Amino acid sequence: MSTLSANGYLMKKLGNPKIRHCFREGNQFAHALAQQGTKEDVTKFDSLAT
Repeated sequence: MSTLSANGYLMKKLGNPKIRHCFREGNQFAHALAQQGTKEDVTKFDSLAT
């Protein structure tokens, strides 16, 4: 199952909640996490996606 399909399935299970965008600058934790992710070796997380 693709990530997009899995997300769609979960959204339906949750009753199709509203999704709102939050800019990175407005969410300092998510912004810091994204910045850290750009520095990580993503190959070590490959098994989590499958």
